[in-house]
Amino acid sequence: MERRGNERTRSWAHQVLIAVEGDDFLSRLHAMDAWLSQWEIPYRAVSVPRDNGAIRICFADERFARAFHVNLGGLRVPSDALATELAADPAKDDFYQLVERRIAN
Repeated sequence: MERRGNERTRSWAHQVLIAVEGDDFLSRLHAMDAWLSQWEIPYRAVSVPRDNGAIRICFADERFARAFHVNLGGLRVPSDALATELAADPAKDDFYQLVERRIAN
């Protein structure tokens, strides 16, 4: 998944929690990738230790978080300060690297 934009100054406060589990996770991952790419939605994927077994997809715009949730599921969660800080750093891992680490643990 590609992260879009130059967002060091953006707030990534609108977050959706995605569980990294189940036999269908890989197909869900591909659906997320395709949907976000198709709509060219800026996002960040981060891993927060307290979200055991999940990753957060962070959006700067509440409408994008809502649309992602409606179309692809996940759990809308309150903004997490650590996740927002991690999302602000464009040098962080991409979505697939986060998933690989979650699956390996």
